Amino acid sequence: MVYITQLIYIIPGQEEVFEQFEAVAIPIISKYNGKLLFRVRPDANAFIGSHTERPYEI
Repeated sequence: MVYITQLIYIIPGQEEVFEQFEAVAIPIISKYNGKLLFRVRPDANAFIGSHTERPYEI
């Protein structure tokens, strides 16, 4: 089995557009025998000493 982890970055103010995309995309995943196991949206306290941009979703 192959697991893919994706870091998703959103342009500030475009969160609603991303939500609309996910509403369409997530149901299609199973059509291709895929599974969305986790959708994680960490808050600022979840990052430790990172000097990179924080992803909106993992």
